[in-house]
Amino acid sequence: MDNASKAAIMAGAVIIALLIISLSLFVVALYRRYADQEISKTYSNQSEAYNRFFVYTGSSGSSISGYDAYNVICKAFDINSNLDTNDRIIVSGCGVHNSTNPSDIDSVRNYFRISFDSENHMVISNTDRLERQNYGYSYGYNNAGRIDRITISG
Repeated sequence: MDNASKAAIMAGAVIIALLIISLSLFVVALYRRYADQEISKTYSNQSEAYNRFFVYTGSSGSSISGYDAYNVICKAFDINSNLDTNDRIIVSGCGVHNSTNPSDIDSVRNYFRISFDSENHMVISNTDRLERQNYGYSYGYNNAGRIDRITISG
């Protein structure tokens, strides 16, 4: 009888230990699922913030003004100056073709006839392309949901 009670106590201890281990694994799995959801939200928010300027300017396939076209290209090249070559936005139109190089902004300025004076004020020699012309606007996304190509035509 003495051995039977000790065996029952040992069996109970094993069952309690298994319950504690199972509960611990459940809590870890639950936390991991929550962490994965938060990481996914973070990536989604980062992509939305990254794309916000380009999507706000106009929907893909829409028409935008010359000023908006110039601003979109400037923003893309500004972003490109802070990214690795493989992560840059590819820009086509308004003086550049499949460009990721921020220094190509000079070609865009020539296209729009924009220069800067000695005090760094913008000087526009002809406003036709900025004020009177509309441009086709489209963009595409990479696998991460970020805009990776912009095309401006017109």
